[in-house]
Amino acid sequence: MKRWMMLAALAASSVGCVAAQGDAPVRLLDARALTTGTGGACGIGTTQLPAGVLDISAGNSYLLGLRVETNTGVPTTSIQGRVLGGGGMNDFVLQEVVLSYEATGIAMPAEERIPIYGVFRPATPAEAGSYAILYALGPKAIEVLSESVGLDEEVTVMSTLKLVGRFSSGQTRQTNEVTYPITVIRSANEDGTCPAPKVPATSAWPCDNVGQDGAVCRRPAASPQP
Repeated sequence: MKRWMMLAALAASSVGCVAAQGDAPVRLLDARALTTGTGGACGIGTTQLPAGVLDISAGNSYLLGLRVETNTGVPTTSIQGRVLGGGGMNDFVLQEVVLSYEATGIAMPAEERIPIYGVFRPATPAEAGSYAILYALGPKAIEVLSESVGLDEEVTVMSTLKLVGRFSSGQTRQTNEVTYPITVIRSANEDGTCPAPKVPATSAWPCDNVGQDGAVCRRPAASPQP
């Protein structure tokens, strides 16, 4: 069973492309390297990632960490100087990730829509630590790539995503689109074993997502000469 996850973190108060950035009330910005914090919590670091690599041998999707900012104000309603309302009416509630793809030589799904949940508060700058961690390849795309990418082959997938949601007031809106390139490889056999002389990789995976930004099977280090 594949794992599907969406994380949205808010502050307390490249080759990758960001499209129509100034038009959306909630904007997806640059991609960042993933980090694992206390208790195994998955977050983003300070290093930008202009492109990614996914070893489809593990059957997982690619976790994309994006900085997010909201370009909405904090409304207040007052009568005779008494404040009756706050920023809750401008909370942006995420409902779907919309994914589309381009890949040379492979017929990818036209579109995938994955239900999610998350909330972004108004007037939250990306510099305050606002981000989202999303799967950049949906289950249909993973199925196609698993069947199409052979051993030691690779294909670059341009994954375009946007978030659709609504404000607490009821208005439906969407973010800008982000197009992120992912080079998909296969280093292991179909049964998961490593073809000789390769051996299983021993390094840790970003946020325990096996196959992300590295090969599942690697060539052993050369023995030192006597």
